[in-house]
Amino acid sequence: MATVVPTPKARSAPWVLWLPAWVTAVGYVIAKISPFSWLLPIGLGLTPLARRTFLADPRLWEAASALYLLFFWADVFFVSRHMGIALTHLLTFLIIARSWPPDTPRTVGQRLGLVFALWVIIGAANNDAYYMSVSLAALVAFLWALMAFQVWRDGTPEEPVHRLGPLALGMTLGVALLGALIFLILPRAHFGFFYTDRMALPEEARPGLSDRIDLGSVTRLKQDTRVAFRVYLQPGYLDPEVLYWRGLVLDDFDGRQWRASDPGYLRPTTRTSVGLWGLEIPTPTQASGAQTVDQEIWPAGEEPALLHVFQPLVVSVPGRVALRTSPGLTFPATRVRAYRVRSLWIRPRQGRYALGPDPWPSREASGRLWLRLPASVSPAVRRFAAEWTVGATSAIEKAQAIERAFHRHFRYTTVNLAGRSPDPIGTFLTRTRAGYCEYFASAMVLLLRTLGIPARVVVGYHGGQWNAQGGFWEVLYQDAHAWVEVWDDRTGLWVAFDPTPPTVAAPGTRPTGWLRRFREWQSAIAFWWDRQVILYSAREQWEMGQSLVEGLERGFRRLRSLASEGFKVGRPRRETAWTVGLAAVGLVGLLGLWRKRALWWSLLRVRPASPWQDYYALLRWVQRRAGPRQPSETPMAYIRRLQARWPGVYPALQEATRAFYDLRFYRPSPEGVRRLRALVRACMKRPSGGPTRETR
Repeated sequence: MATVVPTPKARSAPWVLWLPAWVTAVGYVIAKISPFSWLLPIGLGLTPLARRTFLADPRLWEAASALYLLFFWADVFFVSRHMGIALTHLLTFLIIARSWPPDTPRTVGQRLGLVFALWVIIGAANNDAYYMSVSLAALVAFLWALMAFQVWRDGTPEEPVHRLGPLALGMTLGVALLGALIFLILPRAHFGFFYTDRMALPEEARPGLSDRIDLGSVTRLKQDTRVAFRVYLQPGYLDPEVLYWRGLVLDDFDGRQWRASDPGYLRPTTRTSVGLWGLEIPTPTQASGAQTVDQEIWPAGEEPALLHVFQPLVVSVPGRVALRTSPGLTFPATRVRAYRVRSLWIRPRQGRYALGPDPWPSREASGRLWLRLPASVSPAVRRFAAEWTVGATSAIEKAQAIERAFHRHFRYTTVNLAGRSPDPIGTFLTRTRAGYCEYFASAMVLLLRTLGIPARVVVGYHGGQWNAQGGFWEVLYQDAHAWVEVWDDRTGLWVAFDPTPPTVAAPGTRPTGWLRRFREWQSAIAFWWDRQVILYSAREQWEMGQSLVEGLERGFRRLRSLASEGFKVGRPRRETAWTVGLAAVGLVGLLGLWRKRALWWSLLRVRPASPWQDYYALLRWVQRRAGPRQPSETPMAYIRRLQARWPGVYPALQEATRAFYDLRFYRPSPEGVRRLRALVRACMKRPSGGPTRETR
């Protein structure tokens, strides 16, 4: 008599079969691929209510799915404008269409397949460390659900599905270890259709600075709380107020937009003093007593220039690539994943920092580059320049007076109060007296240039957040800033001034206590993931292999030295005794595991969906010890043939065989499944000397 399978209408899917959909829905929301990702968890949550209405009709959803295929192409070309994002929308709709009708083996299987497809697309478009944890949880859920689905579909009596969870977890750990091994030894190649950090929406601009800065572009970055770059700094901690990360130096202003008029020159790199290829800048003669600051910078995105603090001395990049230099000691971006800069912190009497002139010939030598004014300058610019610098004699004193006036009489705001004024700087000085950091820097440069003092706008980042757990600085896009560098003809240095009110330039408030430490650990883990996984290259692969080989060689040399030194004297040394003792304990443990290998294999093997497969495993275990079974021989006949040869185990084998017959052909029940499995485990654990040989 065959096992009776309940009809689909008489049973519902267990909760395990819903687990992959929920885990994938959470990952879909975390990945931020689409603004409509929240529809999937809402649709899954409304399933119990929908099944009580006409929405549970499968025919309705079949017609709706056909109609959605027409909308899919409209989504591709007009709504999402991205094939990958439109596919996630399509899969979201189909998953809900297979969730609201009643559960049948067909609908549940289709739902699992659709969820798996969505999981693959999200994983291919996302490489975030936090999503990887969700992805591993989804893999556990899929393996667990597939085993539970086979049991549920076949309708076989089975133990509770929650017991399959540890098995799914073990399989996932095995897959993860194998994948990590393949990842480490497989040759590196950076290509692929989805080789991006995530699928960005078409209307979403990439964050970061630009080589053309209009009034307000830097401030728009201040609304972005994502990481711009991370820095290992030597010495480690400095006051964030002194950290001005120089990016671009801009000279040409048309009244609304700044740009660099000189694109710079490509210069070949040489072997530098820090051991990498790069450029070395001569040390200014006025740099006596200055402090050296080393930086290892890891950008999170693409920046238009290599960032650094203070006076750069050495700029080195991995690989022998040419570097572009532009006036103002800036380095327009070369696409590198990390680079190192050695800088000199020259502390002037007034100002934030100082740096020397450009050592390479350029138009900077003429001085006209930093004195250029727009075609029309507001009369207020010349008037305020004269009023604020009364009594000041040198260029630095005038710059300090202008900076002090901005701090006292103006305020910072993220609202564009100047609007679309034809003269935004004049409106800023005379009417609003409030604006962005670009307004303050632009106005100060124009004021100084009208006085005949060379000045320039510098765009980069200011400050940062110290991560005590990771030992690095973390600079966010919201730390983007603009300030001014003024030429001091007395010392021959460029001196930096920041006219933006200090209440804004200061770093924002951060959480304290355990919450701050938790976020620092979070950031440190994400940084480690980016360096060791996302940016893992052939160079890191070679260095890891070399360090592994060298470590093994050191270990073997250490063991040989311990053995030789320990047994040369009459009494072994303590290290040698510990080494020999641990080796002996490990050898005994391995021998014990080998003797019980059948038991461990029976506990760790994949649990089959059909419970009587346990008995077939018992038969294979018996045949390895007592000889093969004849093709025409039934299990009971085979066991009876072993009665004389294996009398100690025969009663248990006979009882297990009868339980198998009863479960397989007569009365299937959960109690019978548990009894059969208990008998199988008892037979495999029973100590015996093995069957005796037959005598002819």
